[in-house]
Amino acid sequence: MRRSVLSLLVALMSSSLTIALAADSVWQGTVSDQKADNRRWEAEARQQQSEYFRIAQQKLLQEKNPEEAEEYFRKALNVYYVQWEFRQERRSLTRAGESATVDMPTGRQVRVLLQTPINEQAQRQLNRIVEKRQTDAADELLRQARQKETEKRFAEAFELYSQVLNAELPEKVRPRYQDEARKRSEAILTKAEQELNRIGTAAGGRDAIKTVTEMLARFEVEYGALAEHPRVRAALLALTALPEVGKILRAQHAQKELERALERLGAGRLGDAYDMLKVVAEQYADTPAGKNASEELHKLYADPTLAQVIRDQQAERECVKLLNLAQNYARNGLLDRAGEMYRDIITRFPGTRWANEASRVLALLEEGKTTP
Repeated sequence: MRRSVLSLLVALMSSSLTIALAADSVWQGTVSDQKADNRRWEAEARQQQSEYFRIAQQKLLQEKNPEEAEEYFRKALNVYYVQWEFRQERRSLTRAGESATVDMPTGRQVRVLLQTPINEQAQRQLNRIVEKRQTDAADELLRQARQKETEKRFAEAFELYSQVLNAELPEKVRPRYQDEARKRSEAILTKAEQELNRIGTAAGGRDAIKTVTEMLARFEVEYGALAEHPRVRAALLALTALPEVGKILRAQHAQKELERALERLGAGRLGDAYDMLKVVAEQYADTPAGKNASEELHKLYADPTLAQVIRDQQAERECVKLLNLAQNYARNGLLDRAGEMYRDIITRFPGTRWANEASRVLALLEEGKTTP
């Protein structure tokens, strides 16, 4: 007898239910085990976090070691553990020769960040440690800056105040630190401008060269590194534009060149010293250094031995330059130009070893040998 459609549907439903119940009984134990795993793993993670927090508190309160305490507070905030994540998955199952599609629970392992009340406590403590470290660092910068001001090392103090302005500071104390740093920086710039104005005034007084030289030397020590700051640079440009100051700066430059020449003279480099003294004497004749350079030149001229040494050193320097130039011409195939250089040495410095060397090489070139 043929079954009705209704009875067929009932049979199919009964079969699917049997399969589903069987599948559910199979997976029930697995899910239960996985949930037990989750509870165990979370408990272990909580225990680990509590231990980190305990150590951090000990480091902070008992051992007074905020650096290591910070390390353990961060560990307490970053405890990860494994958990089973559950979801439903449709599967096709077969039982007693019959098949059915059922929704079955399935799990996969994921890493989870532990979130407990300890997280909030650890974060508060960590914030306090970081804020204190930032505040202590700013206090130290301010202390150093004030000390530099006491020592009149204003450029160095300005740099330290700039570091305070750019430092990471807790919001609640930032305005106080930055206000002090800003005010002290402004005061230093104002002092630098005032000092440059005083130098300009001194340039028109008695014994101006000595006074301004001393004031500029002191300004270099106290404010030198601020020379590129727009305000200080503008004040410096205004100062150097004054005719009186321009004369003094010119005299200072001449004095430095004279000192360089005298150093070479003391080292026995008479040729170099002579050339430098000549430049100072000719180009800065209206300065004390120019007059001193002229006197040194007269001393050198008056001593025949020194004068000959000077001539020999100058000749050597000039001959070396001409010989190198001639060799370069020869290596590049410009033999005529090389020959001119060698003949110039022979004509200008007769009887010297340089003229002899030039004659030897020139003879080789004329014989067609391009390599001396």
